[in-house]
Amino acid sequence: MTVATTAAQEQPEARVFDRTPPHDVMAERSVLGGMLMSSDAIADVVELLRPDDFYKPAHTAVFEAICSQFSRSEPADAVTIAAALNDTGQLVRIGGGLYLHELLESVPTAANAGYYARIVRDKAIQRRVIAAGTYVSQIGYNDGGRDLDELLVLAEKTFLDAVDTETTAGPTPLADYLTGVIDGLEADETEVGLSTGLADLDRSLGGMRPGQLIVIAARPGGGKSVFGGDLARHAALHLNVPTLFCSLEMSGEELAARLVCAEVGGNLAWFTGTARIPDDQIARTVSGAAKLADAPLFIDAATDTTITRLRSRARRLDAQHRAVGGLGLVVVDYLQLMPSGSRGDSRERDIAEISRGLKLLAKDLGCPIVALAQLNRNVEGRQDKRPMLSDLRESGAIEQDSDVVLMLHREDYYTPDTPRKGEIDIIIAKHRSGQCGTVTAAAQLHKARIVSLA
Repeated sequence: MTVATTAAQEQPEARVFDRTPPHDVMAERSVLGGMLMSSDAIADVVELLRPDDFYKPAHTAVFEAICSQFSRSEPADAVTIAAALNDTGQLVRIGGGLYLHELLESVPTAANAGYYARIVRDKAIQRRVIAAGTYVSQIGYNDGGRDLDELLVLAEKTFLDAVDTETTAGPTPLADYLTGVIDGLEADETEVGLSTGLADLDRSLGGMRPGQLIVIAARPGGGKSVFGGDLARHAALHLNVPTLFCSLEMSGEELAARLVCAEVGGNLAWFTGTARIPDDQIARTVSGAAKLADAPLFIDAATDTTITRLRSRARRLDAQHRAVGGLGLVVVDYLQLMPSGSRGDSRERDIAEISRGLKLLAKDLGCPIVALAQLNRNVEGRQDKRPMLSDLRESGAIEQDSDVVLMLHREDYYTPDTPRKGEIDIIIAKHRSGQCGTVTAAAQLHKARIVSLA
């Protein structure tokens, strides 16, 4: 056996024990050289990379110095960066001013900086995946008393964070936000949230905004599930927004039937078997179902969905739809049916955990979450049947965590012969960003929908 053959056989084994993290020093040098050469290259690279994407600490220091100069609209060349690094005591650590000139000489043109930046980013993601795998392995061996669902969500979040390529992280100066606010006022283009499908309610709320927890409360049979379905259907079908509907009360088939009925304006009795659908309505109903089938609406009808499992499923859908902005709306029907997944000593504490979890999830996903909730029986014993915030079951935490609380009230629920038969009051009982009030709509519950009176 020749020496060459022996070396070839040993080489794969050597690679197995090679634990050097993935990196490409030449790509890193080329990125920094291009940035020192052109401000256009800097603008391209900062959209792709963040400081910890670089393997060599010296390259991280140079990158941060360039970005700091660029953010102040000051020149970022070898001379100015050398001065900036010298001021912070890092110039010697990176190899002196001579190393900056070597970076410049490592690339003939700045045109390919974006290409090299993607190589650097991919290597950084590989390193994070390796680190995430190590961490997940550790928590698998030492669970710290966590239950299985919590471990799975933690593992999933660890890997999702590892492949997250967003370059904006950490605290942001207030000035960065104020610029957009003032520009919007001057242009008369204030931000409007996701439409509810009811124009009067949109005017009062400004739409459903990212990060909001919106609670819709009513007595059983008061129309909260119908309203929640309307919001999901409008967002997914008419606004083409990826939407998740978590139904702990109805089966997937029952919810699908309600959505089709609401979309075509049919009779809910057709779908419950208590009335026969007219022959001339079949084609229209099938067409409506086909439209809904193409909408980005996802149903989770598992009755054991905890806040931990909801977070996992929502994050997965959000990642799958990043190309179109991620998940745009989550509807939970209804809050008090959701199991806590923990061994709480009281239902009030369990609800507090769920309510807080929904608010944190809304902020994490950057989309509104609508949680339907049930009112307690206190309203039944009063002369005035209009609900109040204190009528929410386990109301303390829900009232505290929510940004908007909408309460549904129908006079014909209590007085069947009222002249307001068929009307529903949507009471804005809490509105963190605006005024409270009441919006009246038409409750077409036999069609499984709530529509504008206009």
